[in-house]
Amino acid sequence: MAAVRYVGALVDGRMHGRGRIILTDDGSVVFDGTFRHGARDGSGTLALPNKITVTSQWADDALAGEAVINVDGKETYRGAMCNGRRDGHGRNEYEGVGVYVGAFRNDKRHGRGVMTFHCDRGEYDGEWSLDEITGKGKATFKPQGIVAQGEWQRGMLHGRGCIQFANDDRYEGEFCNGMRSGQGVLTMANGDAYAGQWDSDLPNGEGRFTSSNGDIFTGRFVCGRRQGQGQLRIASTGETLTGEWVDDMLTGPGKSVRDDGTVYEGDFLDGVRHGFGTLTPGGDSAGRYEGAWVAGRRHGRGRIELPDGSTVVGQFDQGALVRVLEYTFARDSPWADPST
Repeated sequence: MAAVRYVGALVDGRMHGRGRIILTDDGSVVFDGTFRHGARDGSGTLALPNKITVTSQWADDALAGEAVINVDGKETYRGAMCNGRRDGHGRNEYEGVGVYVGAFRNDKRHGRGVMTFHCDRGEYDGEWSLDEITGKGKATFKPQGIVAQGEWQRGMLHGRGCIQFANDDRYEGEFCNGMRSGQGVLTMANGDAYAGQWDSDLPNGEGRFTSSNGDIFTGRFVCGRRQGQGQLRIASTGETLTGEWVDDMLTGPGKSVRDDGTVYEGDFLDGVRHGFGTLTPGGDSAGRYEGAWVAGRRHGRGRIELPDGSTVVGQFDQGALVRVLEYTFARDSPWADPST
């Protein structure tokens, strides 16, 4: 322990009044202030290692009340102290980082406070716990034009919250470790909207996507894409597609129903009829087709049931009947075989 000496007022051989405690080795002042009955009491400045100075009121040799702490010019605190620690309301400036104004407890930011960051002019206004952003609060990221508010844990949105983006997109719902996870609603400036389950910042699980053009998809999402069982209502055509979705496209067994009563039931690939399927047109203007499809067109072997009851089995090429393999007249046709 370094040797020290006292220079100042004495009463009955004890430090009492104005005085200084000085290191014997180099003559540097450790404390400059007032004493009472041998203890620091009243106003005074304490010099600590690493260029830290503390100017405050003292009581019974301990910091008490308001204080100014300077750490090598890099950090400055002005505010309440208790038992030598920041405790109560104060203002702490961190060089190159920002300024915090609010509550402290046991030398840490704790309670309600506002942190303004120098680098991006961002601001957090809300609750703190043990020097971390935890609790309810609002963060503003000015360069990006983003406002985030809700429940926070260790500096990240966690629980219920809301984010308003610069382009006027808005998400309101649940968060986990700063990412949208759980139930939430995203409303986009272009008129699109998604409501449903989220995971790792992407639609994941059951949800409903409404497009600005009126299209509505209800079903399952995986990593932001339609995947699994779902239904798409297309506003422009009046068509409803139901079935299995793979990588955002209807693929596999499915069903298409139009407002005019036209129904297709069968296989799809990448959103179009492909494989084997049955098309039943609405009204009486056309016949029912059952057979092969390729890229949305009748292609391969197929069978048509005409409105009069006759049937045609033939070979189709890109939607056109190119070869008749079998023709069956309707039962009431004069050309029908009476033996059948």
